[in-house]
Amino acid sequence: MFDKKLRTAVVLQARLDSSRLPSKALLPLAGKPAIQRVMEALTPIKADEYALACPEDCVQVFSPLACACGFRLVTGSKDDVLDRYVTACRALGFDNEPCARIIRATGDNPFVFADAASAINEAAIARNADYAAYAELPYGAGVESIAVRALLRAGNEASAAAEREHVCPYIYGHPEIFSLYRPAAPDKWRHPELRLTIDNGDDYRQAFRLAERARQFWEGGMSGEELIETALSRPSFWETSPLPPRTKMPINKKPKIRRSIPAALTVLPALLLCLNVRASELPASAALSSPEINAVENTAPDFERPLRSKAAAALPPRLAAYKQEDRSSTHETESHAEAPQNEEAGSNLLPAYPLPGLEHPLTQSYIQRYTSPALKKWIESTLKAGEPYIAFIRDEIEKRGMPPYLLYLPVIESGFKPQALSSSGASGLWQFMRNSIKPYMRINDWVDERRDFYKSTHAALSKLEAHYREFGDWHLALAAYNSGGGEIARVIKQTGIQDYWKLNEIDKLKKETSVYVPKLLAVYHIVTNPRRFGLNIDWSNEVYEWELIPIPRQVDITLLAEYAGLKQDALRTFNRELLNNVTPPPTPDGKPYELKVRKENAAAVRAALEDGGLPLIRLWRVEKGDTLYSIARRNGVTVGAIAAKNGMNPEEILSIGRILELP
Repeated sequence: MFDKKLRTAVVLQARLDSSRLPSKALLPLAGKPAIQRVMEALTPIKADEYALACPEDCVQVFSPLACACGFRLVTGSKDDVLDRYVTACRALGFDNEPCARIIRATGDNPFVFADAASAINEAAIARNADYAAYAELPYGAGVESIAVRALLRAGNEASAAAEREHVCPYIYGHPEIFSLYRPAAPDKWRHPELRLTIDNGDDYRQAFRLAERARQFWEGGMSGEELIETALSRPSFWETSPLPPRTKMPINKKPKIRRSIPAALTVLPALLLCLNVRASELPASAALSSPEINAVENTAPDFERPLRSKAAAALPPRLAAYKQEDRSSTHETESHAEAPQNEEAGSNLLPAYPLPGLEHPLTQSYIQRYTSPALKKWIESTLKAGEPYIAFIRDEIEKRGMPPYLLYLPVIESGFKPQALSSSGASGLWQFMRNSIKPYMRINDWVDERRDFYKSTHAALSKLEAHYREFGDWHLALAAYNSGGGEIARVIKQTGIQDYWKLNEIDKLKKETSVYVPKLLAVYHIVTNPRRFGLNIDWSNEVYEWELIPIPRQVDITLLAEYAGLKQDALRTFNRELLNNVTPPPTPDGKPYELKVRKENAAAVRAALEDGGLPLIRLWRVEKGDTLYSIARRNGVTVGAIAAKNGMNPEEILSIGRILELP
């Protein structure tokens, strides 16, 4: 169903400002920001892409949360939500796919019924409906399935403000143009009297309590029926459930929030809630209050009337719970500790990112170790060595929506040296073994692409993504990258535990793997807080931009650099995969080798390739029985000329497989 002709994307819309409940996207639910809980509730829906569409002013706050949940971040208009969705379609490449569909959800619906969402989308596909949604679901539990062709048409034709402030009014308001499918929800989900959104303070108070009761919805998987049963559970639950935390203000010292206060300040209470910071630990001048957030605790909404309107005994039998991918660790010491502040953010540093596991004793021990005088110098020199590659790797990580701390994995793998070779035979920036390169790279007489910073980066990120899809957790994905996916799968099957830190505690990981993630988190925390740790990152002002230049024939890159007027090692330095300083011949299907050249040198290299004076390279691979004399005779040259060309003794015995350059 989800092939190239019919692709589906889950697109969540959210923003920080709200007239009813400011910064509601960041309010905590079961220990995580509400927007993160929404994304986790959406991931069981079958789709090819998952995206968060938000205004530009939300990027800094939402980006790390989207990365943690595997969502791509797409920015668009703040007030024209319809246009924001059209922009998302184009960003996902869906605008050229007439059969593509969007499953739309909103950031204040943390209890979305993923099973109902999948069912309505499949029904919409079967009926080729432009728009589909279940009626009479609990408010906040449903989604809309929209054909991209209809969404794009609405984006072009809708003109009224009400049609552009929302995504679908123009579509379902014109049944003469669009095909609509709006069936009543099946009995197992039909509870329109329930309200499972967080649109205001009363909603949030109820959602907070329900989240505490329904943690398994995110941690282990819960069907729509089970959520309904939990929401309709006996009144004693509501009497004993905890109230949500809030930031408290000193009496008579509550500052008024004015419209002129920057948006960054209005989100501070919610951020404090997410970070579990006590207001008493802050100076009075630093505390802000939102009337709606304070009303969460001060107002006692009548929960029991709507929740008791249908007896729990009337509920249908539970369905088997679907498997929810665990997007974050549940280890008790792995709460979202203070995110790095990126004190000296520059072009080569990624933004701050919440780091589960930062407070773990192993991580803290490596932070102490790496900030010793000797190892700080090592980190500084390693980052300097990685300067040519960091911007490229950072961009690839951002394109894929992967956690930004992966940028520094080459620090602990290779010291950012493409030519690095371990004692076990792993090679390159990302330290691939020979038996782990397929289908990403190749090794032959001409190249060892493990040392190709460009191809090995794509290979490493693809491999990490594959492990993440298998295990549903980035720390387990890293463990699998280090020790092998089969090893991690075996340990999980043996123990029944799918948590990196818990497996670490019971000593089920290999020694190297047990410190692998702590090392990476420590490096990331140090590098993104350089001033705090006295790190001197001496970034130069050089900008490394790359072009890939096809080389249709074999060329000695030292000669090519000379003819292009470049330094002798200018091309060799960034093409370490070439085993003989010579580009390989085209592949059997005619694809030429692509040379990595700095953008400012690309024109000179192309001109040198087009220059008829650049010598052709003739190479000979030594076979069994070859001698210098036989090779010279077959190619019409002298033994002395071959020896001189290759810097060897004319009497030297040739080893099989050696590549000789012929004059």
